[in-house]
Amino acid sequence: MKKFFLILISGIILCGCSFEEKDIYESYEHYSINSFDILSKEYYDDITGEIDTYVIAEIVPKNQTDSVLGLLYKISKDDYILLDILSNGSIIDKTAVFSTNRKLYTLGSNNVSGVYEYKLNGIKFEKHKLDLLFPENYFYYSIEIVDNEYLRFSGIIAGNNGATVDVLCSINNNICNFDW
Repeated sequence: MKKFFLILISGIILCGCSFEEKDIYESYEHYSINSFDILSKEYYDDITGEIDTYVIAEIVPKNQTDSVLGLLYKISKDDYILLDILSNGSIIDKTAVFSTNRKLYTLGSNNVSGVYEYKLNGIKFEKHKLDLLFPENYFYYSIEIVDNEYLRFSGIIAGNNGATVDVLCSINNNICNFDW
């Protein structure tokens, strides 16, 4: 019996196993949110009873000088971790919108242009670009959710004297039509 415990302890020491609890957020960049210009959403998990809080805020990532819009996850009172960079720039209003079913829709810019859907699950998420079929020469600048099946975009049509035109897009089939 003593040999068994001696082998077991030797095995634990040799394999480098540790009983120390690892910080699951160690590999993330941490931020405190001091800005009043944020967009946030809380989702209650019926199974665990926990609340997941997501925030979109203007941040300056480590080793960068320009601000970006970041998707952050709240891990404690004044501690948020960066999950993803949404866009370059600092305009939050109408460029991102949370749904009621743990989804986030965003308008990217510059090197991340397009419309993106995030399926949120704690610190994990799935991100994919929506292949929406906008009318020809249509340029969107804001987004809002109509319901779980449709998104509404405001934008302009090139050559239309800058008049704002709304377009309604189906999330299910990617077809967009003018919302007259």
